[in-house]
Amino acid sequence: MINEKSSHSADIKKILFVTVGGSCEPIIKAIDHHRPGFVYFVCSTGTSGKAPGSISMVTGAGQGCQTGSTIPESTGLADSQYEVIALDPGEEDDPGEAYKKIKDKIKQAIAQWPVAEILADYTGGTKSMSVALFSAAIDFENVRVSLVTGARADLRKVKNLTETAVTLNKFSFVMERQLEQANALVAKFSYASARKLIEDLLEAGLHFSVESRNKLQKLYGFCQLFDAWDKFDHAKAFDLFQGFEKFYPNHFQNLKKTITERKLLDKGFSAPENFVDLNQGRFHLVNDLMLNAHRRGIQNRFDDGVGRIYRALELFAQTYLLTEHQIKTGSVEVDTLPEKARVRYNSKKDENGMAKLGLMESYELICVLDGPEKAVGGVFEKYRNKILFEITSRNNSLLAHGFTPVSKQAFSSFFNLTSQFFNECQAATGLNQMESDLQLPQSLPGL
Repeated sequence: MINEKSSHSADIKKILFVTVGGSCEPIIKAIDHHRPGFVYFVCSTGTSGKAPGSISMVTGAGQGCQTGSTIPESTGLADSQYEVIALDPGEEDDPGEAYKKIKDKIKQAIAQWPVAEILADYTGGTKSMSVALFSAAIDFENVRVSLVTGARADLRKVKNLTETAVTLNKFSFVMERQLEQANALVAKFSYASARKLIEDLLEAGLHFSVESRNKLQKLYGFCQLFDAWDKFDHAKAFDLFQGFEKFYPNHFQNLKKTITERKLLDKGFSAPENFVDLNQGRFHLVNDLMLNAHRRGIQNRFDDGVGRIYRALELFAQTYLLTEHQIKTGSVEVDTLPEKARVRYNSKKDENGMAKLGLMESYELICVLDGPEKAVGGVFEKYRNKILFEITSRNNSLLAHGFTPVSKQAFSSFFNLTSQFFNECQAATGLNQMESDLQLPQSLPGL
């Protein structure tokens, strides 16, 4: 029975939300067990031409309970100690509408009684009503979930007098649902967003078992690792790879090759202390850029994607000139070039006789050094006009020189052409294809 003193709002320490169906006994058992100071009854109101809904169990209008009493009468609830959340006809079978009404009332209850314990018992009512209450309850960390259970003679209902109210651990369900959402984000390479979802779970870590917390920590590390790689923070990604090598051995090899090449090209890059060169780099960083561009395309971030493709074209020329001809495009000593090239680049010399070359100028130099029929120079002559045409989508982008958004079609055309160009260049240099063409993971690891 309910203590009358609890009817005063200042004295309410416990609030119960409960779905009401065709039987009063489990609802009475839940109220007697939890002894709430205030109860929200989630009830159906029936339909025109049919018997009243479960609201009759609370108000007494209609059939009421089999004892002839209402639930409030049977449990000693005063009128000031309960409220009915009435579901309009049809809403008892619409979990979406029921969910919205229940969630709004939970918010109101939290605002009115911020320190009160709140429980949600979904034993009674239609399946949709139970789903709605359970779903609303898991949206609030401090709302506990309860269920009245007992011995069963069949699959329909629990035997009278055997009912017991038990509090359930909703957080295993919350964890699985949140991880499904995180996995969907990883499928689109949104590692940072997936990490945030897992971080939210870890903040509620006291509710999980040690095993579950350890799993969440590892998944958080996975998201950190590939988020760093996706943002070109290769050194951080290498440091975070510890423990994941057995899950992603090929990715780990590719990362080491990429770091090796980056060390060669980027003198400001500091490799991790425990890093050991795997082999001299050969277009691995270029391929890393192209894979990154592909990920931006999947995310419909086409302006970002074409920027990465353009940079990959630049980087390929830089890598080729450095590894084949020992020339750095950022500081070309013009007087040491062949005469044909000197004439072309004399006007670009600074006071120290050095020139900086842009994308097309770098490929023009490759053509001079290689000759029109040799290696990359020959391939570029074949693709020159096509590349110039595709670059216009990048140049017209707001992220470059214009204001025109890059379309999916323009991105795909630029990406496919550049991939073909690189593959032919690779073949021309003695490499059959891009060596490290493995995309980053699109699902959480099965730890």
